[in-house]
Amino acid sequence: MNKEFLVLSLVTASVLNAAGFKINEQSNDGVALASANIAKGFGADVAYYNPANMAFLPNDDKFSFENSFSYIQLNKIKFQSNNNVRFGSKIARVAAPLFHAVSPVFGDNWRFGVSFTAPAGMIIRWQDPLARQTAAKFELKVLELSPSLSYKFNDQFAIGFGLRAVYSKGNVINEGLATNPIPMQYGRDITGDSLDYGYNLALTYRPIEDLSLAIAYRSKVTMTITGNENIRANALGNNMTVYQGGANISAPLPAILDVGLAYTIDNTTLMFDWQKTYWSAWKEMDFNYSGGVNSSYTGAASAIAKKIFSGYDRPRASNWRDTNAFRIGVAHNISQNLRIMAGFAIDEAASMSDKTGFDVPDTKSRIYTTGLNYKFTKDLEVGLSGLYQDRYARSVNGRDELNRFAYGKFERAAAYIINLGVKYQF
Repeated sequence: MNKEFLVLSLVTASVLNAAGFKINEQSNDGVALASANIAKGFGADVAYYNPANMAFLPNDDKFSFENSFSYIQLNKIKFQSNNNVRFGSKIARVAAPLFHAVSPVFGDNWRFGVSFTAPAGMIIRWQDPLARQTAAKFELKVLELSPSLSYKFNDQFAIGFGLRAVYSKGNVINEGLATNPIPMQYGRDITGDSLDYGYNLALTYRPIEDLSLAIAYRSKVTMTITGNENIRANALGNNMTVYQGGANISAPLPAILDVGLAYTIDNTTLMFDWQKTYWSAWKEMDFNYSGGVNSSYTGAASAIAKKIFSGYDRPRASNWRDTNAFRIGVAHNISQNLRIMAGFAIDEAASMSDKTGFDVPDTKSRIYTTGLNYKFTKDLEVGLSGLYQDRYARSVNGRDELNRFAYGKFERAAAYIINLGVKYQF
């Protein structure tokens, strides 16, 4: 049996889609400012980015809401193998509705907030037989509901804290061909979901009126993804069901630390954020099955079924590294009704070059953003923003103990976000 068949990548690595697929931008302002809006915000989205800043929102006696919609597109990712064969993935498109709300002040300087976001998610599909071994299709949806509270000690200092309820749902298909010891097709289809929990903490300090310093921490969430898996093969003239039953994997959605500052000069606010993502929590991928290989086969068919199952059951090391992102944002009030914004960010790759494959085509990236808000009334505001992500080319030699699944170069690629948002108060 050839090497391509013996070891098969566990595409659920993409559940922790690395720097290139992590979605930081969860509001119209977040898109426009490259998510540099940690130390200061202009609306209800502070409930997500830094709940301590809920304490500093104006209009203590009003509810603040924000609804927005993001269209996300990842362009074709092209790959050139070491023998100069070129192929690419399909264009991926995702739509994400987003929501944030903050209550009026209640009790002794308390405020309540809630956010509904999509912090990760993508679709990637490959047509080339080599790439289809590990990622014929990967579709992931991750939704998060984050209730939070803030408390304002005084005009300079506030804290925030809350819970993370993360729901993930995915469908993964991978397919391959083998010629040794006999010609055969093989593959699997996985569906699963999970509901898991974490927390977030934040604080904001304003030593002077125009300067804000902030720290925000989102905890790791261990996703306990459980579902059904169908492992199949076409060999010896038979359509074989190698395994059909339950499967699960525990995958850490990594913790994130943001340290930000914002400084306002006249009508312009300058923002900076350093973000640390603790991808090193991801050590390996290891599926657990509720049963074993189909025991109804005998002879050569039994040997093939056992080989296929053992290939999928083999743990795969990841050993990702923590990453840094640096984000800069500028917001300028042209008038009382119109604010324009722009941002720039650099985000590192999390995976090592020898463990990067078609399931996680992770690269370093630069991000360029812009947007605007326009107030129609004192309580109604509409925003439009856009983001362009320039994904660097990267040479990789992704491999496991027996085979190199991605040995060559991922070429330069791009991703886009367009967000339309509405803010309102009552």
